Amino acid sequence: MSENERLKEIRKLLDFTQREFSDALDIKQGSYSDVERGKAGISAVLLKNLIRRFRINPLWLCEGE
Repeated sequence: MSENERLKEIRKLLDFTQREFSDALDIKQGSYSDVERGKAGISAVLLKNLIRRFRINPLWLCEGE
């Protein structure tokens, strides 16, 4: 599973729409959608917000471990 697939899995487990999740992460919905579809990588800001707001393990998100 790729990091964008893991990100989508997190969002769905938390029962957020893309818009709700992007709002919670302080990024534009279109930018978030690009990350989830694999058109853009996970930025440092997005990663920081995932860790702070949702306590996501960055190693699992980036490497699946």
